[in-house]
Amino acid sequence: MASRQSAVLCVGPSQRSLLVALSSSEKTDSSLKSITQGPPTRLTRLIESNQCTPHVSKLNVDGLIPLKHNTDVEEEYDDDDPEGFEEILCQISIRLDRTVDSNKLPFVLQCYAQWISQSVFEPLKIAYTTKDTISQQFSLSQASRSRLLMISQIMRKLAKHRALDEEGNMLLELLRCEIWQNVAAFCSRQWAENEEREHAILALNNTFELMNMQAASAPLSDLLRLIQLAAPVFLKACPSPYPPHMSELLLEVNVNLRHFVVADVASSITTGRPLQCRYHVPWSLEYCDEFIRKREDRGSQWLLGIPDQFLLLLAYMNNLREDAIAANAMIDPTMIERIGEDIRVINVMPCESKEPTLAIVRTVVQECWRQAIFIYLYMALGRAHALDSQVKKAHRSFMKLVNGTKSGRNPDALLTIPMIIAGVAATKSTHRHTIISRVLSVPEYTNPNTAGNDHLHLLKEVWTRTANEGRAARWDDLREACWRITGV
Repeated sequence: MASRQSAVLCVGPSQRSLLVALSSSEKTDSSLKSITQGPPTRLTRLIESNQCTPHVSKLNVDGLIPLKHNTDVEEEYDDDDPEGFEEILCQISIRLDRTVDSNKLPFVLQCYAQWISQSVFEPLKIAYTTKDTISQQFSLSQASRSRLLMISQIMRKLAKHRALDEEGNMLLELLRCEIWQNVAAFCSRQWAENEEREHAILALNNTFELMNMQAASAPLSDLLRLIQLAAPVFLKACPSPYPPHMSELLLEVNVNLRHFVVADVASSITTGRPLQCRYHVPWSLEYCDEFIRKREDRGSQWLLGIPDQFLLLLAYMNNLREDAIAANAMIDPTMIERIGEDIRVINVMPCESKEPTLAIVRTVVQECWRQAIFIYLYMALGRAHALDSQVKKAHRSFMKLVNGTKSGRNPDALLTIPMIIAGVAATKSTHRHTIISRVLSVPEYTNPNTAGNDHLHLLKEVWTRTANEGRAARWDDLREACWRITGV
C-alpha cells in the first residue's frame, strides 16, 4: 500500500510549479496557524479598514452589515427558494444597529442562504450542515470571521446582479490570494503526523465557496488552477488508506473533502483533463448498493444533481482510461458493455420536494446525467467518435430530455455540466444551438471570462476544429480545446 508521503507527492508538475511560485512569496513564511488563528492577516486588515483603495470605503466590516434585511434581494429571488432554505438558515433577525457584533453571523447566514438556494441542486439537504459549518468557522478566529464576511459580500453581489462590479472583483481577488496563501503556507511546512490532517482540512476551508463563486465570475483557468493547487492538500486531509477511497470520502462528515471530490470530477469531465487525484473505486453494482445503504443524509448529490453512484462510476472510468492511455492499449469492449449495462440499471433515488414541479425538474436533471455518462463511456472510454451509433443514441435521449423541459435558471444552471459533455457529441446545428442557448440562459454565463462562458468556447473550438478537419469529434478534442482556450 502506498505511504501517506508518496500519495501526496503523486501530483503533476503543474501543481508543483504553482506551489513553488507561491512558496517563494513573502507571505508564505507564516504558518497555517498564524493565518487561521493568529493575528489579523492582510485580508483582515483590508476588510476592517478603508485602505484598499481611496474609493472603496464600504470594505469596513461594519459597512458590510446592512441596516435591515436585503428585501430587494429577497423579493427579487423569492421564486429561487420555494422550499424555504433561507428561512432555515436565517432564523435570527438582523438588528438595526450595525455596530453590534451579533449582527455579523446572521448577515453571513443570510448571504450564504441567498447564494446556495440559487446555485445547488438540493439546498435543504445541507441546510443544517451549512449552518453548523459557518457557525464553527465564524467562532474559529478573527481572520476566519473576516473571511466569511468577505465571502458573504461577494455572494450577495452575485445573488443580486449575477456579476461582480469593480469592488466585487477586488474582493474576489483578495479572497483568492488569501486562500491560495493558506494552501501554500500549509505545503511549505513540515507537520507532525498527528497534526497534519487537521491542518490540511483547515487549509481547505472556503476553497469550495471560492470555486463556486469563480465558476460564476472568473475565467475557467482560475478554477482549474485552484483545483490543481488544492489537490496535494486534499490528499493530506484524507483519512488512510491511500489512495483515498472515494466512497468513504463521500460519507465524510467534513464537507471540504466531499466538495473537492465533486469539483475534481466535474472539472475533469468538462475539460477532458484527467482527475487531479486518483481514487480507489472497486466498482460493482454491489459496491454501489452498499454505499447507498451507508449514505443516509450524506453524499454529494445535493450539490450538482449528479447521483453519487454516477460520481463513483466516473472516477472508476477515469482510472480505466488513464491506465489504458499509459499502457497504450484499448479497453476491452466487454468491459464497456458491462459498464453500459450497469449505467442502465443503476437505481437513482427519486428527489423529494414539497414543490411537485421542482421534484420533476430534479428527476429530469438526474436522467440527463445518466445519458451524459453513456456519452462519456463510449467516447472517453471506448474512444468512439460523435457519429458512433451508441453515442448518437445516448445523445438523442439527452436532447429529448432537455427539450422536454422549460428553459430557465432551474434546470439550466444544473444542466450546464452534462450539457458540456453532450456538446462534444453534438453534430446537428439544432442541437448545438439548443445547448448554447440553454447555457446562456443562466445570466452569469453570458459574461465573458467566466467558467460557464469559457466552457462554451471549448465546445465551439471542438466544433470548428473538427469541421475544418472534416471529421467527427472525439473525446480528446475536448482536452485539446481546453488547452487552446485556457492554457491549462
